[in-house]
Amino acid sequence: MAKDKKKNEEQWSSSKTGKEFELFFLHKLYECMRENRVECDVFQPLVDDNGIDYVIRLPKGTYVELQIKAREEKRLFTIDNTFTERPNYWFVFYCKNQHGGYDCYRLKSKKVKNILTKHKNHLRIKEELEKYKVHDFKCFLEA
Repeated sequence: MAKDKKKNEEQWSSSKTGKEFELFFLHKLYECMRENRVECDVFQPLVDDNGIDYVIRLPKGTYVELQIKAREEKRLFTIDNTFTERPNYWFVFYCKNQHGGYDCYRLKSKKVKNILTKHKNHLRIKEELEKYKVHDFKCFLEA
């Protein structure tokens, strides 16, 4: 019984963390849209069956699909490698930095697929991925 309770708490905690960062991302995105006077439409699927948390219609009329992943403690992400890579499908990773804040990384699905294939469905945020670090959310509005 205690084992099941711990497992449920871990699952709930993971889901809660994921939703928290999805909303945090949305807040940062809208803040950037307001500051830069850029209008985009953001859609959220009712069910996350296809690994899409948000769809953004950009000013040019193109669309971007986003999957957001977050980790409170570890900088290691385990991802099911069965997704279909496509040019407009991005992963957004949040992980805690050494200063107690969070860093955000944006990688296209093709890059994530390549990393996962080499590292058995694990993606570790480390020095080689620093070039994908998001310094300005404007990059999500100019794809």
